[in-house]
Amino acid sequence: MDDASTIRLVAPAADFIRQSLNRLPLGETVLHLLRYVLHKDFLDNLYEQHRGQGYEDILSFARLVELVADALLVHGGSARKSLIHAQKHDALPTCKEAFYGKLRRLPLPLSIPFLTEASSLLHALLPASDNPLPASVQRFDVLIVDGKKTKHVAKRLKLTRQCAGQLFGSKLLVGFNPVTRLIQNAAAHIDGEKNDNPLVPELLASLEPAGPRARIIVCDAQFCDLVQISLYQQQGDHFLVRYHPKLHFHADPARPATEFTDRKGRRLIEEHGWLGGPQDKRRCYVRRITWKRTDHKDLIVVTDLHNERAGSVPIPAADLIDLYLIRWRIETVFQEVTTVFGLKKLIGSTAEATAFQAVFCMVVYNIIQVVRAYIATTQTKPLPVDDVSSTMLFDSIRKELSALTVLVPPLALAEAIKPLRTVEHMRAYLQSRLGGLWEQGWRKARNRQPRCYGPKKKGSGAHTSVYRVLQDHKMNPKAAPKGG
Repeated sequence: MDDASTIRLVAPAADFIRQSLNRLPLGETVLHLLRYVLHKDFLDNLYEQHRGQGYEDILSFARLVELVADALLVHGGSARKSLIHAQKHDALPTCKEAFYGKLRRLPLPLSIPFLTEASSLLHALLPASDNPLPASVQRFDVLIVDGKKTKHVAKRLKLTRQCAGQLFGSKLLVGFNPVTRLIQNAAAHIDGEKNDNPLVPELLASLEPAGPRARIIVCDAQFCDLVQISLYQQQGDHFLVRYHPKLHFHADPARPATEFTDRKGRRLIEEHGWLGGPQDKRRCYVRRITWKRTDHKDLIVVTDLHNERAGSVPIPAADLIDLYLIRWRIETVFQEVTTVFGLKKLIGSTAEATAFQAVFCMVVYNIIQVVRAYIATTQTKPLPVDDVSSTMLFDSIRKELSALTVLVPPLALAEAIKPLRTVEHMRAYLQSRLGGLWEQGWRKARNRQPRCYGPKKKGSGAHTSVYRVLQDHKMNPKAAPKGG
């Protein structure tokens, strides 16, 4: 009798959970992707390899990741709400203080492989989609590189409470693939005031060795020096960098400059010559392309992609300008990661905690890009992926996840999401679950009128990093914090 009663009570609950998941396809899909990418075995192995002096007691690293995911995806970046929700459903194995303590002590070497390995798993799931690169460079792999610092760190640490101005957390140098729309890899430093350039060797070391497809590194003018260019060439990569006058260009007298107007009406000047003086062993022969603009400062790029090599397909100068303009996409990625996916409200107050939250937000961003790609490509008339708004899509995902957390207890929800461990099963699931799914608000709004921005308001300009405050205190414990 007791067994029959138990069956009658459990069966409707299981049916209700199944119906809830069926009616919330985006929420279920994201939960499956999180289970696929951040499954317990992966997180346990990752923590064991990179934990340093850290250890697990009652609160495991895998459970901490689940709580952070709940805070970012459901509770708008509020860890407190996530912990209260878990405590309410007996899903918090320890006290709230233990969560914050473990988060602020996460070693920096753990955060980077967390991003790179998760991104590699997601990359394998992507469907074939449109390629935004100019046709002549589509035979290359392209990596856009730029730096990102975690800003607006809460001044909760005693030593930072009296600091004036902004407080920075960690510094990250990020590699973004404009074809897959995924953040591919990163390098990090504990000091948010650190310059980007010293992180380039670490970033390049985390890349997979160059395969049959050559790679082009695209970056801004701050990376235009012979040290960085030598590093790209040592890896067997090509480069396309915005020119900076600090590095002298010596024109080749045997090849005079050519000036022409491309099909878009842009006035271009193409030159050949050397970067660096004759005595410098790192001297490099390049093409320099200048776009003479009337409404902005001239855009000048340099590259080692020449058209004279035997068997090479010519790359027009106009295509290299178009490729560099795609570099701006990494700025919009940073904006979305900051404002949409929870990086504007930092949970931790140490540099280590901000680095982990930053890479976690990037993993969430990559998950949304996978969902976005399937939605775009499975329509009756496939859309360009860039026509689907990440912001509006994430808003719908967050609403569905919030509904699921209200309707279904966390433990029951975890049991209902059956793990799909193989790439083939996961791709088939995404194809069937997201096929033809569409809401009118997901189409990205396009502003056809050029925007005019007024001058920026000037702030105090004061800033420092958590790392530097703590280091100053170690060197001089009795001194008052700067700005106090």
